[in-house]
Amino acid sequence: MRAIITTILMILAAFIFSTGHAQVNLKPMEDKGFVIKKKFKSYKKTKSQVLKLKIKNVTEKHQELNFQLYLYVNGIAESMSEEKSECLAPKKKVKYRFLFKPENIGDYSVELEKFDVKEVDTCSPAK
Repeated sequence: MRAIITTILMILAAFIFSTGHAQVNLKPMEDKGFVIKKKFKSYKKTKSQVLKLKIKNVTEKHQELNFQLYLYVNGIAESMSEEKSECLAPKKKVKYRFLFKPENIGDYSVELEKFDVKEVDTCSPAK
């Protein structure tokens, strides 16, 4: 009986630790005057990873934000999002949802790529 319990615990531990650990590095965006709320979790039906971002411009200026996100698994770039571009007025926010489909299991991290912020006089109205 003790051997069965030990085996079950070992299998459970292997399953828990094989799913990986996710990190999201958005510090460059925060340094430019944006407050970010993030939620990264597994999307069990498709074995994908979903990243939900809420980005708020906390400066007193209109800012044009351009970026792309890369998903790294065990330090290797595995997939990327499409490029995003948004103009945010002061105190305004935007929500994004990214779906990544990693090929491998391991430690996940999401990094900003092609990141650019420009101060603009005003944001164009939404189309």
